[in-house]
Amino acid sequence: MAQRKSKYDDEAKGAALRSLTLNDGNLTRTARETGIPKGTLQTWRDEWKHDGVPDAILTAAQAQAEQFITDATSARDLALSQWRQKVEDGEVAARDLMTGVGVLTDKINLAQGLKRKDSDRPALDHEALRALAKGVVEGAVSSALRREEEIEEAEYEVIEHPPLNRGTS
Repeated sequence: MAQRKSKYDDEAKGAALRSLTLNDGNLTRTARETGIPKGTLQTWRDEWKHDGVPDAILTAAQAQAEQFITDATSARDLALSQWRQKVEDGEVAARDLMTGVGVLTDKINLAQGLKRKDSDRPALDHEALRALAKGVVEGAVSSALRREEEIEEAEYEVIEHPPLNRGTS
């Protein structure tokens, strides 16, 4: 049986991969953004998890991610530069603008993760991580013990207060 030709090229699949990544795997949102049916996206995602993402699709997604990072960074920086004046003029609440900046920053960070290949990421050294965690815990315990000694040695005076009158009503 002849294999049916896909109506989506590598660029479209790369856009889907980029969008899936930026949407943290949310198929519904990705379908809405790309116009690709949710079922098609789910099939691709499952294939990519099982077989890996083909190089052509990964390359397309990485190029699109780099463009997104450039555009989103520019938009975020513009928002930050206008933030103070708009807040002072009462045109926008700081919280609303900063929410937008935070969302853009999260998306940029996700896109940057897509931009790097897994082989570029340093391997996690579990022994080093365990030693670091042990050092943090030991430091915290040592600090707590020192603080406890300081509190015990502190001079203080107990002040007795009369009971509060609860009133009768």
